[in-house]
Amino acid sequence: MDTAGSGYTVNQYMAPAHKMRIIADKYNDTFMDNLMQSLKNMTPDQLKEWSPIMDKAIGMADIETKRIVHKELMPAVFNGMGVLKCLRKQKTPMQLKLVIDCFGIEAFDYKTIEIKTMYQALRHFNRISVFQLARLISVAVKSITDLYTPQMSLCHHMLLTVTELRQMMRRRSIRHLQSR
Repeated sequence: MDTAGSGYTVNQYMAPAHKMRIIADKYNDTFMDNLMQSLKNMTPDQLKEWSPIMDKAIGMADIETKRIVHKELMPAVFNGMGVLKCLRKQKTPMQLKLVIDCFGIEAFDYKTIEIKTMYQALRHFNRISVFQLARLISVAVKSITDLYTPQMSLCHHMLLTVTELRQMMRRRSIRHLQSR
């Protein structure tokens, strides 16, 4: 917990429950920022990929939930494409949080964003065990159902980073031994 907290500059002397809440909140904020950024940087092809996912979530929602989202976003067309286009225009993640609360995180291609957020969090660690890092990456890769998607390139990048981390740790230990 202290290692995870150090990535978010959480005081190590706080109560564990308080630390966990701060770490979770900061991680969720980073996730929301990454999701918002992904929506804004989305290519037309990605928009077409995400649209059916959002359509499915809209179809599963009850009429009252649909009314709430429609009232807040006011999309030109109330379907996956219309909702995603409205979310892309937003400056803050307030409406994005509303859509997630109403339709669930499954309304988005959240796995890629989750991997990106986890990777960003892991980059802040100074002395994380390479095996722990490999395990986290393994869990992320297993959560992806189709291993031949563009998401795999991010996982491949993360696995390469494990090798780079090993090299960096070796260099640090050699420098540390040489400084003695």
